[in-house]
Amino acid sequence: MTYDLRTEPWLPLRRRDGRVSWESIPQMVADVAGSNPVVAIASPRADFDGALTEFLIGVLTAAMAPADETAWRELWTHPPTATELQMALDALPDAFDLDGDGPRFMQDFSEADLADEEVKPVQQL
Repeated sequence: MTYDLRTEPWLPLRRRDGRVSWESIPQMVADVAGSNPVVAIASPRADFDGALTEFLIGVLTAAMAPADETAWRELWTHPPTATELQMALDALPDAFDLDGDGPRFMQDFSEADLADEEVKPVQQL
């Protein structure tokens, strides 16, 4: 079993009709021109909403970075379909698969082995 941030429904999203559901990143754009588009991130706290927004900006920038201002304007006026977005996300590294081998999302084992580090009290964080 895998749990991949690129495909799993892990985002709490509010639709125009007020319904909140857990959806994947591509599902955010599935009804963008329809009658019930996503209107907000709906986590339990405003700071989580901000953090999720920043995370999504970074992921979408990495997955669909426009080549120039003209390409950016094209994306702005014609957002990708859910299928196009999923294809762009699939091209990202497998680090977004949280159950895979090696370093996973937000992990970096390339510096020092933490097992060799001195244990310090929490007050020294």
